[in-house]
Amino acid sequence: MMVAGEEGAQCSFAFEGDIFGLFDIGGPEVGQLEVWVDGHRVNLHKLQSDSFQPYEIITGDNGNTPLNRFNAYCNNRYRGQYDLIKLPQGKHEISFRISSLKADKRLILGPSQQEDIVQHPAKYDSSVIYLGRILLRGKPILKTTRKQEIGDMRPQIYRQG
Repeated sequence: MMVAGEEGAQCSFAFEGDIFGLFDIGGPEVGQLEVWVDGHRVNLHKLQSDSFQPYEIITGDNGNTPLNRFNAYCNNRYRGQYDLIKLPQGKHEISFRISSLKADKRLILGPSQQEDIVQHPAKYDSSVIYLGRILLRGKPILKTTRKQEIGDMRPQIYRQG
């Protein structure tokens, strides 16, 4: 599990495929993530589907629509959750960054779940991410440094003995 709580903290990866996502832990202190695809911050729209509900990328400047990791089930408890984002088939570089925008957690919880947030507001006033897994429909692209590439080209010497 990777944990981060500072605005701008990020996790990046590359893959070839058409769907990516994350499995994380939701709780009172979780925040929102900016999603960057191929070097551009993207806006997301939840698709309606029979089997699962992935997000799709919206083109145009519709403001900042981060991936909110806080939901009505995050009231004073922790649970696993996931979201998926659909892309055109191809090679992609992805980054998740902790957003400076904060969700209106009181509104999300609704009037019947206000007790804990009223009693412990500091617990809810943060943007922590508990990232458990990166999800892919495709295959990861492993990046190597130039030093690793040169090292991989050296012949191996095997000694019997």
